[in-house]
Amino acid sequence: MESEVGACAIGIPPLRERRSEIPLSVHRALKRCRQQTGVEGPTRFTDAALALLCEGEYAGNVRELEGMVLCAYLFARDQGFAEIGVQHLPAELAPRLQYKRRGDREENRIVVEQVLKITGGNVKKRRDCWE
Repeated sequence: MESEVGACAIGIPPLRERRSEIPLSVHRALKRCRQQTGVEGPTRFTDAALALLCEGEYAGNVRELEGMVLCAYLFARDQGFAEIGVQHLPAELAPRLQYKRRGDREENRIVVEQVLKITGGNVKKRRDCWE
């Protein structure tokens, strides 16, 4: 007896067209950061930082947003902040803001080492570090 299996394409609009979902995605990603690193860090974003995240374009959709949250979490945690502020976000999110670009070579090295630790040293591993 043969059965027919059909396929159905579901179109999901890009994240930039679903901005109302960004705060929920940000908070979910922040929770995953705490679970994956195993070290307590910032527990929230400032209103200004969350507003900037909500205005991003996110060509890479949710993965790109999650990557930004992880980097911001690591920067803020290493600097001892209880919340993630605008200064911890990538400069490309706020090109008009006049603040010193965060990080020096040492800070960047620390973040890269921490991400490699999370991914078990696999530089090609992406999604697995979030699951």
